[in-house]
Amino acid sequence: MYRLLKSDIDFFIAALLQSSVSVRLQSDDEIVIPINGIVVKIPPKAVKINGEYFFRDKHEFRVAVN
Repeated sequence: MYRLLKSDIDFFIAALLQSSVSVRLQSDDEIVIPINGIVVKIPPKAVKINGEYFFRDKHEFRVAVN
């Protein structure tokens, strides 16, 4: 199971808890980008994970839940 991260609060909590976040390209093909990492910066239109920026409107961000 996973939880989608969408709001600033979601990303802030993931960063505080140092949760591993996976990044997927938003498309019908469910393309997985081989990125799992910690959120380090949360600008208004993107998220920085592992030194790379990913646009919120083009990617889906997931964190595993138990």
